[in-house]
Amino acid sequence: MALSLQKKFFLAFFAIAAILVLLITGAQHKVLRDGFDNYIAHVKVQRLSNIEQAVLVYSAKNQGVRGLSEGNAWLNLVMGAEAERSQEREARRQGQENKQEKDKQPALPIWPEAPSSSANGAMIFPNYSKSRPLKDLQSPYLNQYLKQMDSGQLSLPPFLRGVALLDADGVLVVGELISAEQALRAPIKDVNGHLVAQWLIRKGAPEMDVLGRRFLEEQLESMFFMLAAAAVFSAVFAWWLALYFRRPIGRLKDAFRLVSVGRLDTRLPAKGRDEVSEIEQHFNLMAGNLCAQEVARKQWMADTSHELRTPLTILRSRMEAMRDGVIPNNDAEWNRNLKVVTDFSVLVNDLQAMARADAGQWDLQNAQVDIKQWLSNVYRDNKASFDAAGLTLQLEIPDEPMSVWGDEQRLQQVLRNVLVNSARYTDAPGFVKLTACRVDNLARITVEDSSPSVSDEALPHLFERFYRVDASRNRGTGGSGLGLAICESIVHVHRGVIHAEHSDMGGLRVVVDLPLWQPNKTAGKVAKK
Repeated sequence: MALSLQKKFFLAFFAIAAILVLLITGAQHKVLRDGFDNYIAHVKVQRLSNIEQAVLVYSAKNQGVRGLSEGNAWLNLVMGAEAERSQEREARRQGQENKQEKDKQPALPIWPEAPSSSANGAMIFPNYSKSRPLKDLQSPYLNQYLKQMDSGQLSLPPFLRGVALLDADGVLVVGELISAEQALRAPIKDVNGHLVAQWLIRKGAPEMDVLGRRFLEEQLESMFFMLAAAAVFSAVFAWWLALYFRRPIGRLKDAFRLVSVGRLDTRLPAKGRDEVSEIEQHFNLMAGNLCAQEVARKQWMADTSHELRTPLTILRSRMEAMRDGVIPNNDAEWNRNLKVVTDFSVLVNDLQAMARADAGQWDLQNAQVDIKQWLSNVYRDNKASFDAAGLTLQLEIPDEPMSVWGDEQRLQQVLRNVLVNSARYTDAPGFVKLTACRVDNLARITVEDSSPSVSDEALPHLFERFYRVDASRNRGTGGSGLGLAICESIVHVHRGVIHAEHSDMGGLRVVVDLPLWQPNKTAGKVAKK
């Protein structure tokens, strides 16, 4: 089943949002886990500070820490340090010892040997300044240690799990085997800054760290809740975005559907400056052009029908009048009928030329056309007809050689139509001037005549099909009304421009601009337009 555009938008937006949420959540989880692991490792380093001091004292007395790997030396050192730590905490809590007395005692005693019993039952720790009964030390680790000694099963305190002691060269002395990639390495240095040993502490909360595991679980639960909330929000937001982008596309779809059924007056409310508004503006422009073309097509059909009907009606009326004896049946009348048929043939040929121009079927035989020779031939071909009409035809050609690339026959048709219009509409005696000059990279050919001219309102419409100026340009002497429209099509297919303007001689000036021929460009047949 094909998905609608709105659903496709929704799936696309939701997929992007879901991917981003998953990536962000995964990154946060990794950062949290790594940060928590590092935090636990650093906390453990702080927890080992008292044992670190004992290791420094032991290293100073024994020239290194290698001896801690022998027998119970490491266990004795840890238990002694923990006993001292418990004693200090008890002293601070009870306030039984003052600061001066505490400073006189050794900072951290070391017991490289196992403890022994005195005659009165007190536990004696080697190198410890005072011998006191076990109950006075108040150390849970030491109590457990003594119980393990009695049972013959000795083990390190839980906080030493995941901890290894390395010598200055990085060789394992005591502790667990830990991968260096998954551990924190903390140096142990003496007061002079010399490296004595190293801690290697596994990152992450140990299994017995219930609080640490619970903290991570709570964070994961919070992340999953946030992930679910973000997914719901992303779905709602993606659906809203899909609706937002669906609305203008829906308007476009409805508008195109209306245009397809002939509603060419359909327009869209093009507001804003985004791409959708730009599309709506282009749609309105397209619909306007289609509407104008439809109006022009209908007008073209009406004008064509009228132009074809007029000579046929005239010819039919004359033939019926000759049949009924109203008009004499002689050569003069037949010549008039033949003139109507000839005009009708000209109209049909012009219509065929316009249809060919609209279809882009101009079959041009392009070649280099010399401007001077071309205009000279046009002048000679039309000089006699202008003289007969009482008009003076003048030719002005510069000595500078100029050429254009095109079909000489079609270009002659342009000038012939323009000159025929001038000869037909210029009052005698009058003047018609044919000139040529160079303007930048263009060859400008101008045909201007004397009065009468046309109104300012009529100038933009002179090249429209079937357009005639009835006031000054007599319809009775006019042609099919397609001559200038055909000229415009021929000039455009030669990549030129034609326009009309008022002449300084009092009549009309028609200007044709054609691109000059460039010898370095490839000559050939121009594509049909």
